[in-house]
Amino acid sequence: MKKQRILLGLVLTLGLFAPTVSADGLPFAVTPQPMKAQLDKTAHYYDWKTHPGQVVVLKMQVKNLTQTTKTVRMIPEPARTNPLGDVVYDRTVGQAINSRLGFDKLATSTQRIKLSAGQTRHLTVKVRLPKTMGNGVIAGGLHFQEVTAQRQRSQQQMLANRYAYVLGVVLHTGPVKKVSKVNLQARTIGHQVGIAISNKANQFVNQVKVTQTVKDAKGHVVH
Repeated sequence: MKKQRILLGLVLTLGLFAPTVSADGLPFAVTPQPMKAQLDKTAHYYDWKTHPGQVVVLKMQVKNLTQTTKTVRMIPEPARTNPLGDVVYDRTVGQAINSRLGFDKLATSTQRIKLSAGQTRHLTVKVRLPKTMGNGVIAGGLHFQEVTAQRQRSQQQMLANRYAYVLGVVLHTGPVKKVSKVNLQARTIGHQVGIAISNKANQFVNQVKVTQTVKDAKGHVVH
């Protein structure tokens, strides 16, 4: 009997918090300030327990790592999931995690920070949670990027540095429970079987691992 190959696809609703852009080569550093509300003390992003109607105050430090004056722009971005199930902070990629309660709509608007050589400044971002929201998660990212003033000769327009850093934010309202069940949907195409895995819970499922067993019609394991 021929063994069937299994294709495992992750639906866009699976969330894994991994940095989307490396901080290598950046002229500045961003450090989140520790707070008692932090759930995961080992996380390098904000992972807070909150409640509806709360004004969440996120504090961080931004340091200029160079010997010249730098201007850094901070933009709140909504969290989205790409086809691989990773959380990204690009409005043009993937699927919105919660378009109605978008992080960019709830957080402080864009800020610019001017830093002299080696200077460290404190930055505060406020996130206003709706009073009417239920239990779940609001996720987003604080997108930091250097603002440059280089001019392109042909177009005479401002250019932005392509290097950036994103500081993730996950705000939990209500109890944080273990997700015990996900939805599976199998699709057969020729000799291939595709399985879509979707998380319908109102919280993230992180570090997902998938194992599979293929059985024939009599229940015998063939793979």
